[in-house]
Amino acid sequence: MVRLALIAPFPQLAATARDVVQKLDVPVTVVEGALDQGAAVARRLIARQPFDVFITRGPTVTSVRAAVDVQVTDCNPTPYDLLHAMDAARPLGRKVALISFYDLEPDANKLAPILGIKLFISAVCRDLAEVRAAVAAALEAGAEVLVGGWYTVDVAREHGVPSVLLESGPETVRAAINKAQELGQIRRQEMARTRQLQAILDYASDGIVAIDQRGQVNVVNRAAARRLGMAVNEALGRPITQVAPELGLEQLLFNPQAELGVVRARGGITWAVNLVPILVDKEVSGALATFQDATQIQRLEAKIRRQLYSRGLTARFTFDDLVGSSGALREALWKARSYAQTDSTVLLIGETGTGKELVAQSIHNASPRRSGPFVAINCGALPENLLESELFGYEEGAFTGARRGGKAGLFELAHGGTIFLDEVNATSPALQARLLRVIQEREMIRLGGNSVIPLDVRIIAASNQPLSALVAGRQFRPDLYYRLNVLKLVLPPLRERSEDIPLLFARFVQRLEVNPAAADPRLSAATVAAMQAYAWPGNIRELENLAQKYVILRDRIPPERLERLLLEELTDVLPAAFPEAARHAGAAPETEPPTGPLALQELLVRYRGNHARLARELGISRTTLWKLLRRLGLTDGFGPERRGAPVGDRDLTDR
Repeated sequence: MVRLALIAPFPQLAATARDVVQKLDVPVTVVEGALDQGAAVARRLIARQPFDVFITRGPTVTSVRAAVDVQVTDCNPTPYDLLHAMDAARPLGRKVALISFYDLEPDANKLAPILGIKLFISAVCRDLAEVRAAVAAALEAGAEVLVGGWYTVDVAREHGVPSVLLESGPETVRAAINKAQELGQIRRQEMARTRQLQAILDYASDGIVAIDQRGQVNVVNRAAARRLGMAVNEALGRPITQVAPELGLEQLLFNPQAELGVVRARGGITWAVNLVPILVDKEVSGALATFQDATQIQRLEAKIRRQLYSRGLTARFTFDDLVGSSGALREALWKARSYAQTDSTVLLIGETGTGKELVAQSIHNASPRRSGPFVAINCGALPENLLESELFGYEEGAFTGARRGGKAGLFELAHGGTIFLDEVNATSPALQARLLRVIQEREMIRLGGNSVIPLDVRIIAASNQPLSALVAGRQFRPDLYYRLNVLKLVLPPLRERSEDIPLLFARFVQRLEVNPAAADPRLSAATVAAMQAYAWPGNIRELENLAQKYVILRDRIPPERLERLLLEELTDVLPAAFPEAARHAGAAPETEPPTGPLALQELLVRYRGNHARLARELGISRTTLWKLLRRLGLTDGFGPERRGAPVGDRDLTDR
């Protein structure tokens, strides 16, 4: 609802206004006050409540406008009111003086011939002193009747001269109120737009500064003032060269060419700036700058990426999930924990199924980047062209079938976190070249794009083959190898940590078993010995598969038969050079292990105690062979008791 107030300079106008307001049934506050007194009344009204428009007349309009920041309209007499007053003055004398207090429209002189009077019109009077002077001049000129406002009537009374009050009639007051209501509605709409714009400016994350055609700041929002280190009022009205010369905004007044995404610096802070000229009828009327500091852009980018990877690009495993007490595993995990505290690239070497991704996730979760994304991709599972688009993303239209709007690559999604490149040895030479640039420069370009995207990514790569051998065979770029081979970590195969097999098997059973009371696996010593003697080419993954078979069958068949089935599972992949183990694998292991101690004794004699040759013949490592001989108590002259524990075979160490 529009709030109106009518300030009447004299009582008659106040009475007329109250009568009109009552008949119109509109909420208008009517008070009395002329000139400076009217201005004081307006200030008191504003102090109590906001008003949209003030209505008054004569010189009081100017006084009120100067006193308050509210729109003021007049209810000055209309030509009809003037004609009515002149007609009322004619019986009192034929020489009439009109003491003017506003610019007369139309010319009142045209009324004199019509009414048969002689008319004297004064200059516009602004205060009581000017009214007295105008009255004196009119009387000296021979005026017999005075027509004017309340001051004119009062001064005429002092001189004993008849007078007529030039009133604003009910129609004039009604028209003034209607006009004030329209102005109030327009003012409210403008205020709503202004406040909306101000809210947009104040709560925009970008700093916004605008200048007029003289180069003076006429718009500045809170974000800009905060970044400029000054209050909003300090910046307004000042030349832009004094407020923010680094923006280069004044140049657009002479060369109105928009510049988007330019880089500016102030006080050690880098800004990303957009500069746009403001044109009115193709003429420059000002310029606008929006700017944001780079760190805020990076935080926003990180937030968006966190929302993207929250759908699954996270690391679930920690070092606590890695089971084992063997020396080889303890050494590897000690290194991994140390590597986690740095940002350097880690290269994991290990056979298939040794838990490379679990270790990579554990390193990430123990690192300062734990709150960032963990993005993993198997480089050997995708064709080259698809792998490239997955890693680096692409712009819209980069190739046939490209998604509208393009797609962010995994390197982008890993920004602020870790990317795990599994089976990096399977990448093509062309892709290796792109990986090398990303690792060196920590920046990338999307497929089909031309803009460089900076990256903050920790890289963990993994290979199931010795990269040094691939480099020697010219299957892997040496420069990329040395970029990846910063912190190398070799994961031991399961055959080199056979003492961990019972622990791992029990953990898998516990994880898979629905009934916690039955989660503890019960295997005979002979079956455990056979499992520890087995080479496990599939490593931990193969052991987990065996545990799953155990959980599925344990409640369906007797334990003895279950263990025979487990041994049959191992027999399918036992080396052909180990026939004794294969023959005994299907029998119940009651009196001697299925690995055949007599056969082993014979082989030892045949190879004259050469453990390396025997291990190769059996398809197992020297460490596994030594543990097997020790467990079976084979103590011939070539036995391990005399030789001591051999150094484990490093078929896949890449050291």
